[in-house]
Amino acid sequence: MKKLDLIQFVRRGAAFALLAGAGLTLSVSAQAQTPLEPVRVGLILPLTGGSSDMGNSARIGAQIAIDEVNEVGGFLGRRFGLIIRDDKANPDAGLAAANDLVLKEKVLATLGFCNTGVAAKALEVFQKNQHVLIIPCATGTALTARYAARDSFIFRTSARDSLQTEFLAAELEKRGLRKPALIIDKSGSGDAGLVDLEAALANHQLKAAVVIRFAVGAKSLVDEIKQAKAAGAD
Repeated sequence: MKKLDLIQFVRRGAAFALLAGAGLTLSVSAQAQTPLEPVRVGLILPLTGGSSDMGNSARIGAQIAIDEVNEVGGFLGRRFGLIIRDDKANPDAGLAAANDLVLKEKVLATLGFCNTGVAAKALEVFQKNQHVLIIPCATGTALTARYAARDSFIFRTSARDSLQTEFLAAELEKRGLRKPALIIDKSGSGDAGLVDLEAALANHQLKAAVVIRFAVGAKSLVDEIKQAKAAGAD
């Protein structure tokens, strides 16, 4: 898929998700909101901190989707608006943001989280309050496995880690690379991804030459690359 096509796909996918959520909920909440009141959607992302590059990219994408829907009149005459909170890539800040949007701001639905560990700590807020959460960025396998599918209010638009790591392991085997180095950040997402990756490698009779962890926000991985080379990684 070409880059431009991918961008358009993501934009339209986000817009569709918002409209679908609104369509399901507006019918039961019409009495609680005036007809022309904007549909308020929560957005929780790491806008500052070590994951701010991902967070701000996602924020821009969400705003583009909102603008495109509003430009054609919104949904049933109602425009959309984003209520944005910064989780700072911090689980406690993410939990506070979830409580604020769900319990205080009472937004219709929420898009959020780029970090698996941050999302994991906040999931119960959404599930307990039957509030739809769509995760556009964080890929930890466990995020959409905690609650039974038929009862879950947690959805995602990114492929979970277990799918991505299986593809990666198969590609390594195909290329004859049997001793990869795993260089993974020290975060909840990194922890979960490491479990999935090691399992996928084992499924293909592969094993890491070395596992190296680095701090979120590290500016250089030169030393880690040297360590991987010294360990004999392919």
